[in-house]
Amino acid sequence: TICVSSQAGCAMACRFCDTGLVRPKGGMNLPAWAILEQVLHAEAWLQREIAGYCGKSNIVFMGMGEPLLNYSSVLDAARLLCSSG
Repeated sequence: TICVSSQAGCAMACRFCDTGLVRPKGGMNLPAWAILEQVLHAEAWLQREIAGYCGKSNIVFMGMGEPLLNYSSVLDAARLLCSSG
């Protein structure tokens, strides 16, 4: 499973999470291309490091940031990921 971030930092400031302390404080929404770039880098690493890797992965939006605060870019990235097969 590949875990991607939708923001750099986070504005939620949940008590149980230190992500809200990361600069830029309050979070910065990542554009769809930056979200996709995380997947591409992870896939390239898996293909290079794991013999027989078939290119099938689950992708979850559970990294840094709250995905619903960056809904438009997350939705664009998800649509592109689904359309790429």
